[in-house]
Amino acid sequence: MKQLFKAHLSPALVKAVASLKDRVEIKSNGEILCWNLSMIRVFLPTDSVSLDNFSVVCDYRDFQKLEAVKGDVEFFYDKDTEELICKNNEVEVRISASEGVIFYPEKIDKITFQNAITIPSHFLYHVIKRMSRFTGKDRGKNYRYKEYIYLNANDIVASDGYRLAIYKSKVEIPFDAYICRDVFKALNLLLPITENVEIYATEDFTVLLGLNKGVKVFEVYCENLEYYPNYHEVIKDLRFNHVFKLDRAMFKETKNAELVIMKITDNNALLEFQTEDSKVCKQVNIDNLTNSNLKIAFNLKFLMEGLEAIDGKYVEMKAIDNESITQFSSDDNFTYFLMPVKIKEV
Repeated sequence: MKQLFKAHLSPALVKAVASLKDRVEIKSNGEILCWNLSMIRVFLPTDSVSLDNFSVVCDYRDFQKLEAVKGDVEFFYDKDTEELICKNNEVEVRISASEGVIFYPEKIDKITFQNAITIPSHFLYHVIKRMSRFTGKDRGKNYRYKEYIYLNANDIVASDGYRLAIYKSKVEIPFDAYICRDVFKALNLLLPITENVEIYATEDFTVLLGLNKGVKVFEVYCENLEYYPNYHEVIKDLRFNHVFKLDRAMFKETKNAELVIMKITDNNALLEFQTEDSKVCKQVNIDNLTNSNLKIAFNLKFLMEGLEAIDGKYVEMKAIDNESITQFSSDDNFTYFLMPVKIKEV
């Protein structure tokens, strides 16, 4: 049996690495990584490291079993049974593992952190918490190219291809940085155990390096893919024909509705909330700032997620027509864009 290292292990680190749902590599120097289009690499604080360069690979579902082992832990590898053994004075966990390495792009190891900027970990944590709701749910690898948070200058942008949220931040990022949805869960676990994050972007990758008291805790690599939409082009030169001032509360009363159809005439709006087998109608007053009429429909869940992120009682809604992107905003630094749902006219 070969001793690999001793280290302090936490369930958060195990969950973060396993969140990419691919093979996991454990190195004899206390480094653990997972690569699946994005890469997560954590660095365990070790007090005993094997002198040779030795690695084993296991399935992420087996690696998750290490959540049961907390605190100061010893790692061993049994070559005869091909098992990674993780134990302390209270518990021992054995998982299937084989000698080997995970192959990932060589350019990752050649990245240097020149011109990186440093931001507080808690700031990025709250950005992801606030903006990740606008990136939809995991719908497979084909959709990851549309689900992201983008940072540039003072803009923090989140999109999933159906909606676009823009938050004006006091923190300035002097380059394009993309954080794709598949690492949100890992960052939500890792950021609270660090103080600062260094962000660096190359032509190919955005890199996040988490530090605690100057010690490296994790690295996260996200590919900068050409598939990411350019949000500047999406909202460039929009010309709105309809402008209304709405009370956010007017959408909250109907439960389980999937669709809301707004029929706006003068300063009145008839709201029709639809489920699969029923509908509920409600008449409300609005401020029609363009004295125009409009019939438009939205996915109610997507609409409410945007409205709930806007501060203030009233929201300004700007529409081009009932098939083009619609803008919702208030007096704060948050703007929400949502595509309408096409209405089937009977």
